[in-house]
Amino acid sequence: MDLGTSSSWKIRCYPLGGLISSWSTVSSTTYSILGLVPNTYYIVEITSSCSGGLVNTVNKTVFITATDFCDGIVFTDSGKENGSYINRETVVRTIVPSVANNTIILNFSAFSLEQDKDFLYVYDGNSTSSPLLNFGGSTGTVIPGPFTSSAVDGSLTVKFFSDRKNVAPGFIANISCMSNLSVTDFNGFIDFSYFPNLLVVW
Repeated sequence: MDLGTSSSWKIRCYPLGGLISSWSTVSSTTYSILGLVPNTYYIVEITSSCSGGLVNTVNKTVFITATDFCDGIVFTDSGKENGSYINRETVVRTIVPSVANNTIILNFSAFSLEQDKDFLYVYDGNSTSSPLLNFGGSTGTVIPGPFTSSAVDGSLTVKFFSDRKNVAPGFIANISCMSNLSVTDFNGFIDFSYFPNLLVVW
């Protein structure tokens, strides 16, 4: 947002599709929002505080909160499982495993975007600067993936973009984790104990 000459702003945050909250006036360029529900889409709106009855442009952003990504969660577009996403969305979600030495796996079960207008991109790492796994992005109705991270931190980043016209049912994906430890990580000097220690006599 261009701050311009404003010294105060109005901000509000509410769940996408939920009740619209009232405006809060702030004079700081930073603002903390507490009490958000994990794995939930929210809208945050910001505008300048104008006097004399003037109306300023409202800047709107859609975002989704983090969660325990190794808990087998479902990841959808903003329309959730039974709805459609909205126009003019740009949502970036970085999915980092919540368990050490694990890797994120993203497996789509449904996919329907406006062909060649709305796109979903999957990056192999924790930002959109990471290598793109689905070259050119995914659009239309062909289910992409599955995608498995090869990044050092085991993360994937998903970017979803919708243009200003027409929407579709969107996507449903499952996020899971798997251990990224391999036989090369094995320490041959570790002692192994088994209990009970069975003796088999033939």
